[in-house]
Amino acid sequence: MVGILDVTIERDLATIDTVAVHPDRQQQGCASAMLAEAMTEASEAGATAIDAWTRDDEPPLRWYRARGFQESDHYLHVYANLYAGPAEPDRAVQSPHPGLRPVMVFSHGRMEDEEQLRTAFQRVHVCRRFLRAL
Repeated sequence: MVGILDVTIERDLATIDTVAVHPDRQQQGCASAMLAEAMTEASEAGATAIDAWTRDDEPPLRWYRARGFQESDHYLHVYANLYAGPAEPDRAVQSPHPGLRPVMVFSHGRMEDEEQLRTAFQRVHVCRRFLRAL
């Protein structure tokens, strides 16, 4: 196994769910070759565009941009974890179910709330959508 590129197709949109290349084979064009094949197959299946969502990690951002993808949408991933700060999950859930205490909460946040959310939670990431026509 050298790598995987997993794509879901719904109507005219193909979405990259996973891209991974074995560490011994990275920087050798494997992901680009898998992407080219996936784009061909997606187009043949009726997709007119391909997208992917990724966070604020510079190597994947560079990779998508270098392959003609454009950023089109953004939102925040906010992780509230009991072990990062005992009150984090409680701050993330306004009305918990009686008898349940949140331990970890994964939420989507609005970009306009970024400063406030970064102050309140240790793990906040910008999630970016990359889109390319086929």
